[in-house]
Amino acid sequence: MPAAKKVRAVALLRGINVGGNHRVPMSELKVSMQELGLENVTTFINSGNVIFTGTNVTRLVEPIESKLAADFGFDIPVVIRTEKKFRELVSALPDDWTHGGEFSTQVMFLRSSYEREAVLNELSMRPGIDEAFYATGAVVWRTKRADA
Repeated sequence: MPAAKKVRAVALLRGINVGGNHRVPMSELKVSMQELGLENVTTFINSGNVIFTGTNVTRLVEPIESKLAADFGFDIPVVIRTEKKFRELVSALPDDWTHGGEFSTQVMFLRSSYEREAVLNELSMRPGIDEAFYATGAVVWRTKRADA
């Protein structure tokens, strides 16, 4: 059987290093991820975003969440996206949906149980103020800054 292909991916950790609550030092986070056998592990600023190389990366959510709960003493929700999925998302962005000027654009990465276009029906949109679309496991939301 051929070896599983290694891919570049990012683990997006939710709710850490915000206002001093649930503090996770990036150096310790990096070690935790390496102990799971992930390679080329890099953390991005103090955000809880971890870039790594691994195999079967979409199946790593539960092992990573379990490891981080054991290492840091609290639950940390994790979303994983491959480099390919990030590129698909960037390609789906309309040219005028930049983060600047009159509008603020946010990307909400969805956990697997919400990865469907119908999730848009669960959002409250203000006509003429908010716009959103589903793309590659995420909701991209744009709001007029003056009305945010």
